[in-house]
Order: sequence, then C-alpha cells, then structure tokens
Amino acid sequence: MAGQMWRAVAIFRILTLAYAAVLIFRYHHLYAHPDAGLAVLAVMAAWTAVTAAAYAGPRGRSPALISADVAVAVLVLLSTRLVDTVGRIDAGAPTLPATWVAAPVLACAVAGGPAGGLAVLAVMAAWTAVTVAAYARPRGRSPALICADVAVAALAVLSTRLVDTVRNIDSGAPTLPVTWVA
Repeated sequence: MAGQMWRAVAIFRILTLAYAAVLIFRYHHLYAHPDAGLAVLAVMAAWTAVTAAAYAGPRGRSPALISADVAVAVLVLLSTRLVDTVGRIDAGAPTLPATWVAAPVLACAVAGGPAGGLAVLAVMAAWTAVTVAAYARPRGRSPALICADVAVAALAVLSTRLVDTVRNIDSGAPTLPVTWVA
C-alpha cells in the first residue's frame, strides 16, 4: 500500500509539472526575466525526475530527501519574485510552480501522516505568503489543494493502518484497533 501512495505522489507531481509548464510557456513572454522562467521549469522537471526515481523505493524515502524536497519547492516558489513582474502577481497571476509545490506536502503526508502533511502545508503556506507579501492585494491560495492535502494525509494513515491490521489478522498476531493517533 505504501508503494501505491508514493506512486500517487509521483503522478501528482508529474501532472502538476505539466500544468506549471503550460502556464510558464503560455506567459513567459510577460515575465520580467523570461529565460529565468524557463530555467525554473527545467529545475522543476529535473527535481521531479529525481524524486520520482528516489521515492519509488523505500531507501529513497529518507528524511533528508523529503526535507530537500520541501526546500527545493520553497526555492522554486520564491523564484517567482525574481522572474515575474510585480504587476502580474498583483493582478492575481499564479506563482511559477503553481500547484507543483503541493507535491512535497503530499510526500510528507505519506511519510509522516496527517501531522507531517499539515506541518509542511504550514511551511508552504508561510512561504507563499512571503512570496506574495511584496504585492499590494492579499489573496488566498487554493483552498481545494489544502483540503486535498489533508484528505490524502488522512487516507495515507488510515489505509496503512488497515493494511497492517489485515496482515496481523492473517498472521494470527494480536491486533489493535485502528486509530487516527500516530
């Protein structure tokens, strides 16, 4: 079951990379530094390949790589201030990575359950606020993604515990009730 959750994280990351690529290719001519926007996309693509390969096996799901995943997402998010124009962001343009920054949140939710996912969600929300703080009009960032992250975190923990319970029943080992407490 854990392998399936990590595959879901990889698929989500690839889909959100494609979405970010569409946005960057569509609007890069409006950026203050168009070539830098393409460079950020290249970094995102390379990091997507690294994490998809690493997270495919248990050895690659280390706390160090997951922490690096969050750090890369934050840096890509912050690059919006260097690449895009104040006017575009103030008008409501998405950050360069768009929804791609939710992938490390999902990775942390799979690795650490709801607490891990929520902790990284708070980090990403804070850095998103820092990214757009220079601009005049505050605005929310995708409540749907926040709900999706929390739901995936909860499902990750629940499904893992259910699988463990079924294995214990099959092996004759004593089982404990499935709870939400990590």
